[in-house]
Amino acid sequence: MYDDGSMLRLSTDHAWTKKYFAYGFYNDIDFYAMQKIPEGGIRKVLIYGTPLGEHYSALYDHNIWNIIVIYERQKNFGNVWFFAATREKTQIIDFYLNNMHILEHFILYFKEKTFNLIKDKKSEQLICTKENAFLASFNYEKNIKNFLNNINFDRFYLEGAYKDTYFSKKEFECILHLSNGKTVKEIAKLLNSSPRTVEAHIGNMKKKVNDSTTSKLIDIFQEKYNFYV
Repeated sequence: MYDDGSMLRLSTDHAWTKKYFAYGFYNDIDFYAMQKIPEGGIRKVLIYGTPLGEHYSALYDHNIWNIIVIYERQKNFGNVWFFAATREKTQIIDFYLNNMHILEHFILYFKEKTFNLIKDKKSEQLICTKENAFLASFNYEKNIKNFLNNINFDRFYLEGAYKDTYFSKKEFECILHLSNGKTVKEIAKLLNSSPRTVEAHIGNMKKKVNDSTTSKLIDIFQEKYNFYV
């Protein structure tokens, strides 16, 4: 994706690509959202649970779901990497979070294999969008801080079957970052803590909800707070 609104798209799903063009999803400014990433930065977003909006609903109906999107932004262009499974493969969320290095290695491999194609791109190969996904700016840490300030209390109670269960403030911060695609190491850096401490917080939360999977833990959190940045 380039800052003039043009885009080069590569996909392994031809049927979805036809639908993607038919509905003009390349104009989905909220999905591409390069304005939410600082120059030289990377952002990860998890997409799962109940689909919201036309674009996500179409993906879900096509049986493309439980997704991680990795955004990379440079000065004049950005890359969007899209890894997905099917609706039933909810455990893939845990795989993403625990094996980010595999996805990063694949991205490097893919960049190497497609370098000449991208370097020699011709104007007729490019999609031209109606929107500029590079406008405005974004500060992840500021957004998180503002969110926490707006719900400033020490215990964060859940709902439904877990209505008598609560997370501590540190636990809440950990699950908040997890639900936005952050790894344990990234969370530790944001909280000025150690990865081992973050893992302990996540382990405590799993015990509280009697579940051993990170994806289920995120689902329970999102049922009440449903917060993405």
